[in-house]
Amino acid sequence: MPNSTGIACLACFSNHGFRLVAEKYAYDHQGSCPQCSIDSSHKLDVVALRQAMIDFFVTGSYLVETYASAYQVNDSNPNSARFDKTLSRDAALSSRLTGLVVFDYGPPMWRFGATNHYYAFEDGGARRKQAAQSVISAAKKTDIRPGTMLYRVRLNPIADESIVTPSVFDPPPSNIKREAGRWDDLKSSVLYVADDIELCLHECRTTISDEIVVATLSPTRTLKVIDLSSPIEETGPTPFDDQNVFVGIMCRSRGRWLDYCREISREALAAGYDGIRYASYYAQSKHDYKSLNLAIFGRPLQDGVLELKSVNRLRITDMTYKYDFGPVLYRDSAMQSEIERPLGKTSSEMS
Repeated sequence: MPNSTGIACLACFSNHGFRLVAEKYAYDHQGSCPQCSIDSSHKLDVVALRQAMIDFFVTGSYLVETYASAYQVNDSNPNSARFDKTLSRDAALSSRLTGLVVFDYGPPMWRFGATNHYYAFEDGGARRKQAAQSVISAAKKTDIRPGTMLYRVRLNPIADESIVTPSVFDPPPSNIKREAGRWDDLKSSVLYVADDIELCLHECRTTISDEIVVATLSPTRTLKVIDLSSPIEETGPTPFDDQNVFVGIMCRSRGRWLDYCREISREALAAGYDGIRYASYYAQSKHDYKSLNLAIFGRPLQDGVLELKSVNRLRITDMTYKYDFGPVLYRDSAMQSEIERPLGKTSSEMS
């Protein structure tokens, strides 16, 4: 039931994405709309429209690989954000009806991962090594026991008699040229596996046109791993001191963050661990994520740490995406010029 009198209907809004978000909070009520006078059965009250604004403008503007949204809403900021022409009218109407203003948000830097741990890794040398050891010491530990089914996917391999040999699914030997991964550098190998086949397919960027071969593997002994997918209990007094913030963004980011992953991997190997459990990059969009994403050090099939149980062809029969809408992170030419202008310089000083 609505918490207050209806103030608008879905037909009042023209941006398709915003209207679909608002529809989740609308309630059934026959009669003409007090805003546009259209006879509509889907009404919005103040509470519903406010929630739709938060869902669309705030949640819908979270930047990839961060904890930061580009927009925020409140009832006190006088400076409304600018939006593209398909959305600007809806944003203005929503603000007028609810009293909430959507404004450009400058999040605290920890939401981008700029924590004390990040700066320690950035400093390099002894500080980076100590920071990596600190993460390993604070992180939970877990055992991967014999009988656990793990999967490794290969795309478009040559399916001759060698396809059932363990070496096909191990990391390539040192004399084979390769690119470094998230947890391995060019000096040390890591085998990437998961206990969820869908996760393997995501990690391999699989398409419908790929020939897919999946190996089922299992440990021959209990593996001791660092579990970076579970919360670290030892946290500091502020988000800038919280290792969970650093680890969370590190596991979902690329670029220079990959070097930090590799540093932790080297220190975990040196400390005698068999591998690292970590949240998949795709866990950002898999909300019921409980799967085991695992980087096992070395060449575990060759070394007998894993055994090959079976090899199968895999055929994708269905692909489903769930999604929500948000605003385009909009910059018109005037805004872009303002952003790019160095602070403290006028246009004449720049010329």
